[in-house]
Amino acid sequence: EAIIPAKGFLTLWADEDLGQGPLHVNLKLSASGEYVSLYAENKFGDLKLIDEIAFPALAANQAYARVPDGSPEWRTQFPTFNMSNLRSENEEIDLTNLKVYPTRFTDRVTIENAAGSLTLLFDLTGKLLVNTIVSENITSLKLDHLPKGMYILRIDNQNFRILK
Repeated sequence: EAIIPAKGFLTLWADEDLGQGPLHVNLKLSASGEYVSLYAENKFGDLKLIDEIAFPALAANQAYARVPDGSPEWRTQFPTFNMSNLRSENEEIDLTNLKVYPTRFTDRVTIENAAGSLTLLFDLTGKLLVNTIVSENITSLKLDHLPKGMYILRIDNQNFRILK
């Protein structure tokens, strides 16, 4: 059970990976578009439709969002985890205080001050190894599965060389 405060946000992960916690739900949404509905059970046991949407096909790192938050208008945009949908894909994220450490890691790398940023990790052949959106102000990427070597961590438009 989750309580969302007024003007708050809750991200549910539709990834069929219940082992990652209670916010991971037992369904997977199709990138080619789908219909989603949200129901609530009233005190009589009847289901009441709360909201519904048929979303279009989406490319990687795209979301279909109400803009502004809670409005009837929907649009395709950059994902906005745990923040207002008013952040647009063209909005610059202030990365002046961005920190990545340690640059020589054994099992994980910490990223600070990059919430909402597209984060990619490449090996030196250019192979994409990680593709994620940083959702928290301090995020730890678990990279213990990687072999020793040099990697390029790209956060929005900034590159960092990191070594394992």
